[in-house]
Amino acid sequence: MKFSDILGASSAKKYLCRLVESDRLPHALLLDTHEGTGGLALAIALAQYLICKQRQPTDACGECPRCIRMAKGTLNDIHYILPEPGAGKTSADSTLEAKNSMLQTLLAANPYFTEQQWYAQCAQTGKQGIISAAAADRLIEQLSLRPYELPFRITIVWLPERMNDAAANKLLKIIEDPPMGAKFLFVTEHFSDILPTIKSRLQRIVIPPISVAEIEQNLIEHHNCAPSDALRIAKQATGSYDKAFSSLNANDHLEELALFKRLTQAAYRNAYLELAEWANEIGKMDRESVKSLVEYFAHLFRAGFMINIDLPDLCYTSPAETAFLEKFAPYINGRNVGFILYELSSLIAHLQRNGNIGILLTDFAFRMAKLIGAKIV
Repeated sequence: MKFSDILGASSAKKYLCRLVESDRLPHALLLDTHEGTGGLALAIALAQYLICKQRQPTDACGECPRCIRMAKGTLNDIHYILPEPGAGKTSADSTLEAKNSMLQTLLAANPYFTEQQWYAQCAQTGKQGIISAAAADRLIEQLSLRPYELPFRITIVWLPERMNDAAANKLLKIIEDPPMGAKFLFVTEHFSDILPTIKSRLQRIVIPPISVAEIEQNLIEHHNCAPSDALRIAKQATGSYDKAFSSLNANDHLEELALFKRLTQAAYRNAYLELAEWANEIGKMDRESVKSLVEYFAHLFRAGFMINIDLPDLCYTSPAETAFLEKFAPYINGRNVGFILYELSSLIAHLQRNGNIGILLTDFAFRMAKLIGAKIV
């Protein structure tokens, strides 16, 4: 993986290269990234640049033996710590070699993959993973050995916000007092969720989202996307290339839009029985799918408000979504939009804390009836 294989972050890439060239790269670095922007791929590209024997001023060569082995994932001195789905329960075939193979396969298919796509690759969808104490113990054991091929060992930790307390305490000790030549590259997508004790030991570099222009150009050049569609998709993606790529074949979220219509129309009529049936239907989905659906609803509510206040240029929606929101927008106004978005964010927070999905959705749907019902608007 080379820097040139990843969209965006041109200034950050140059800065990282300067740190390596001047031998000022800290032993514990944190890349603060966004979902779907290739944060893990960027850390891997940095590791490859660090070990490359023929590196250029702005990128690795990609041709030396180290680069070739790095691309294949066969360097023994590169270690990965990734969240494991299923509350850290490791299946019998979930060996380090198998995980490394799954990671390389996923990176080759989509360098911008998300946490849920990683879990799907591990055949564990709908579950939130953790970085367990067992993973930290394995790393400590590996780092206690001398490097095999490189002058140092590099550990890439993806999503440190998924660490439990036991794992964080173990890693904290080795970060504070690292073995000779050990380097740590942490990649987060939710900086505020990292334990403060870990944050304080890392040097943070903020990686911005991918620009609309870069996503638009890539869609046109590599996916034969029409310029008008490419611009709309790039704006909808909000800096995430994975979202943009998914939107190419997403059929404009028609199923999710239908669920949104049912919710808002039943809420407007104060049809509580229909709302309860809606909540029961959605409650059969897995937790992560529900969270994604709620985030999509938040996007539509914001877009509806933008239309209501006559700012359609800030409404990044598909034609089908826009057609519905133009009719629904009058019911999303300054009196209720703040409360609606608060309820959505609260719902996501409770889902992340493993609240009962059915109860949470029913409560949310009934609150929507109070906020956008015919008696209120």
